[in-house]
Amino acid sequence: MKPKYIVGLILVLCVFLYYKTCGGETNKNDNANSTNIDSTTIEITEAENTEDTLSQAEQLQNEMNAMIEEQLQLSKESKSKNVKAMLANFELGMSKRQVKKHVQKMKNKKHLVRIKKSDNVFEYIYKLKLASGRSNTYMDFEYSPKGGVYKSICKPSKFRKMSKSDFLMEVKDLLTEWYGTHNFEVPDTKGCSRYIWITGNQHLDLYCTTRKVEFVFTDLNFEIPPNIEGGGESRPKLEHNI
Repeated sequence: MKPKYIVGLILVLCVFLYYKTCGGETNKNDNANSTNIDSTTIEITEAENTEDTLSQAEQLQNEMNAMIEEQLQLSKESKSKNVKAMLANFELGMSKRQVKKHVQKMKNKKHLVRIKKSDNVFEYIYKLKLASGRSNTYMDFEYSPKGGVYKSICKPSKFRKMSKSDFLMEVKDLLTEWYGTHNFEVPDTKGCSRYIWITGNQHLDLYCTTRKVEFVFTDLNFEIPPNIEGGGESRPKLEHNI
């Protein structure tokens, strides 16, 4: 074979081996990069879909949980954020003895009125001053194992000629005057909107029942209220024991 043909054959073999080796590696790298890009895209899409799958109630509950965590931390750091005041100057943390003493004090000032509940049974109610008049408001207290009030359920009597939702709005206006604008609104709960205030350790919840309007003061140091309907199972992450 002539030398020039031998040289030509060697060049062809070199070119073939070059593309076989380098080109193959390039294709492998391209395929790997393509796989990585596809995986990243899938991961991002899945994360976005997770956020999108949260219902409005679940998102609202998550925001409430975050605020409870924040406000409880503030109440630990500052005495001014440790809220005690409730309706009729009753306070979270009062013992049964202190409650009885305060009832007598408020009765003497005629802020509480004695009402006959049944034969030989009487109770004292607070005259809640609303825009349309004074509403007889019954207050029920719950005590923690330590002996102090941690919850007060307030049940104002609705005016006869007023709808439940309109009556709730009058109570809301008064609570807004006392505590500022509500932090959360849960729409369409038993025919009324539901309003929630969270300040320091105090949780205030205004809502409708089937027939009545109630508002509840809760000390978050002792109890975290149940999640709103449809709010999922997520709960506040707290460092202290409830």
